[in-house]
Amino acid sequence: MFTAAIAGAEATIEALAREPGAPELHAHGVVDAPLRAALWREGLRELVNPTLEALRQAA
Repeated sequence: MFTAAIAGAEATIEALAREPGAPELHAHGVVDAPLRAALWREGLRELVNPTLEALRQAA
């Protein structure tokens, strides 16, 4: 279940990362697709993957 969700998130990250950025919107607090991709990627790396590993070890 977690593996499928992570795979889906990774596919979304790749799609977002390919979209053009809008740096002029960052000044207004808009999070464009490439920035969302970076945030999702960091979330997977820092939160989701370590949690999944801890659950695997506890099982």
